[in-house]
Amino acid sequence: MTQAAPEPSDDEMSALWRAETAAYVHAANESVQDRLRSKDPDPTEPTPDNCQRFTGRVLEIVRSANASGNIAGLRERFPPAHNPLVDLLEDNGRALQPISLLPNGRIVVGIGAPYQYKRVAVIDDLTVTDLPDLITYGRSPNRRYFAKATLERITIHDGWDGPIVSQLQWPTGLEGIPKRLTFRRKSWQEQSPPYLPNIHQLIPFPNGQLALLVTSNGIFVLTNTGAIRLLPTPDEFRDRYDGPKGRPSGEEDNESSRLDMPHGAVSHDGRWFALGHQWGNHWIFNEQLQFAGEIAPTSSYPHFMAFSADDSLLLCNSCHFYWGSSRGVPLSIVPELEIIDVDRDPRLRMLEDESRVYAVAAHEKMFILGNANGWLRAIDLQGNLLWQHFLGSTISGLDLSPDGKRLIASSHAGYLSIIDLHTGEADPYQIGTATHRERRRWLFWDQQPQPLAW
Repeated sequence: MTQAAPEPSDDEMSALWRAETAAYVHAANESVQDRLRSKDPDPTEPTPDNCQRFTGRVLEIVRSANASGNIAGLRERFPPAHNPLVDLLEDNGRALQPISLLPNGRIVVGIGAPYQYKRVAVIDDLTVTDLPDLITYGRSPNRRYFAKATLERITIHDGWDGPIVSQLQWPTGLEGIPKRLTFRRKSWQEQSPPYLPNIHQLIPFPNGQLALLVTSNGIFVLTNTGAIRLLPTPDEFRDRYDGPKGRPSGEEDNESSRLDMPHGAVSHDGRWFALGHQWGNHWIFNEQLQFAGEIAPTSSYPHFMAFSADDSLLLCNSCHFYWGSSRGVPLSIVPELEIIDVDRDPRLRMLEDESRVYAVAAHEKMFILGNANGWLRAIDLQGNLLWQHFLGSTISGLDLSPDGKRLIASSHAGYLSIIDLHTGEADPYQIGTATHRERRRWLFWDQQPQPLAW
């Protein structure tokens, strides 16, 4: 009878983990370079590493290091890797969005996808503090104002720890519905139990007085006197109702305002904001909340929008399955803009034609795109690829420090990665084309009582 080989010691396991991870990363980076040279959308995938056999033990070492409060040397012994953890993600992964890097190095993170129970936490070095009253939050494009949302109201603060400058109420859900369709409806607050739609985005305007609220049941501008619905439009409501008397109140009623893939963006100077959903176009509004233009999607469905750091360009991403295309719309042509044939309009630029985009960080003349396939891809405003960096799983959040040196990125795997950009030294354990180095990776996992720092 053949005797089973003895389990490797921790030191032996570390050596094997490092060697196999480095070999896999080297092969993956060769594949990336082959793809960039050949523009082949389906490059040869490297043979997966064999590190999964150690995953359980490595995670125990990570847990033990966190419990002791001493994670020094942990990354050097066991560099974080995505592939060995893939089988655990279905039961553990959770989207982290939005994420914000504060001036003092703390990180604010929303935990949970829009359709999940959400909470908010603050990371301060190795300490994670839950904020139990908050269900989500948002930050203004100029990084100054923060909206904090509870079940009762939304407050806008001048700085994360700063004073309240505005108080806003949740919509009733009745805003913007043609009058002949409202008499059998109940407000969200009147329903039993009270209804709150899935919140996709909450973005304070740069003046700290308004907020763009993007939900599964409408997109609104919140003011101190009430909510203004922008989507669905009155015409969309009429199309969705079965007849002139409308539908009964209740859950079925809420479905009449449902939006799939709702999204929005506000310019850094507050002059423009943009929004969309799966079954429409990309819509642009001015600071007076007036419709200013629309652009048809390049791919099948509108999915994401973002303004460049200088507000000269609006990125409009549309998607089909896990792929997508991003067009650049110069803001100088926006007033009274209507573009239906996007492929033939010379004023538009193709910025990127691979990514279904879920998050964007804009800095100087650059967009960093986080896509459905786990990649961060940096492009300039002409669409030239600057670099790409792999995190793993669908990217859910991005933020970049004002000096452009530190990036934080999160994904649906429950990862939050803290990355120093352009260090001048390539990381042998990192898939990507630049000299970025991850300094810490947090795991916010459903089956883990406390987040783990790695």
